[in-house]
Amino acid sequence: MKTGTILVFGDSLSAAYGMDQEQGWVHLLTERLATKALDYQVINASVSGETTGGGVARLPKTLQIHQPDLVVLELGGNDGLRGYPIDRIRNNLSTMVDTILLSGADVLLVGMVLPPNYGRRYTSAFEQLFVLVATRFNVPLLPFLLEGVTTGEALLQRDGIHPTAEAQALLLNDLWPPIEYMLLGDSVLHSGPNSVHCPPNSCPPNSVPLTPVPQTPATSRVLSNPASRKTITDKMICCGKNGAGDTIHG
Repeated sequence: MKTGTILVFGDSLSAAYGMDQEQGWVHLLTERLATKALDYQVINASVSGETTGGGVARLPKTLQIHQPDLVVLELGGNDGLRGYPIDRIRNNLSTMVDTILLSGADVLLVGMVLPPNYGRRYTSAFEQLFVLVATRFNVPLLPFLLEGVTTGEALLQRDGIHPTAEAQALLLNDLWPPIEYMLLGDSVLHSGPNSVHCPPNSCPPNSVPLTPVPQTPATSRVLSNPASRKTITDKMICCGKNGAGDTIHG
């Protein structure tokens, strides 16, 4: 049985804002791990309203206390909603990723998107900064959760920003494939209607090509190790022998 510690370091999206902690996706992750016989402790160090600047200040002590094997870094949304300078957000995220890697932990970087009323120039630069950070440090990136700015109102609380309790399982479904892959690597092979697969001719060397699941434009997503410059769509993962530069997709 694999054991270890997963640290979720985020803002209100991970802090179960507006609901009981047991309803949030982080608690659901704990339950999912148990069903998979993965004895990982999940620490939720997320704070509602947190910014990347606050994260930089809190992170070193948090890493020292919990000594995680994997950190899910989900910050930046509040910076963007407040219109903070792109360079500042990027630099803060870079500092955090670098700090995590130096501690010996792996990083899953979770990106964010902003409503279009912030202007195309700012929103584009905001989305790109996550790609730049992931590329610089060669870490996997999940560009956004749910359907980004097109997420239906039924999945959002009255503020139109925070996902409902009913949406938490969907958040976990977004995050689970990369988390599972980062924990288990090439031992992960999926089957069934919710499989995550690697499409033919798109796998890294020595990986296992499988038939891709059906796609729709609404669910087309990318999760990749940016250094590989490979992009394939939602709910896909390259399973096999994971060498340097291999791609994780979801």
